Amino acid sequence: MRSDEQLASPQRFVWKQFFANKNITVLEHPPYSPELAPCDFYLLPKIKSVLKRTNFLSVEEVKAKTTELLNSLT
Repeated sequence: MRSDEQLASPQRFVWKQFFANKNITVLEHPPYSPELAPCDFYLLPKIKSVLKRTNFLSVEEVKAKTTELLNSLT
């Protein structure tokens, strides 16, 4: 479902009524979450694309390759 900000007021009311009638609890959330940093959208996908389909034998190998990638970006 789309967030509240994207729904027009009448739609928001209809959805709230629907959820209330079905005894569904709607959890409100802030428009900005400090848990979502810009690196979640730009940096991490770059790292993921490089590491994708790579077989690592240990966690240390993953850490080393990730550190190497991060150092190459700066």
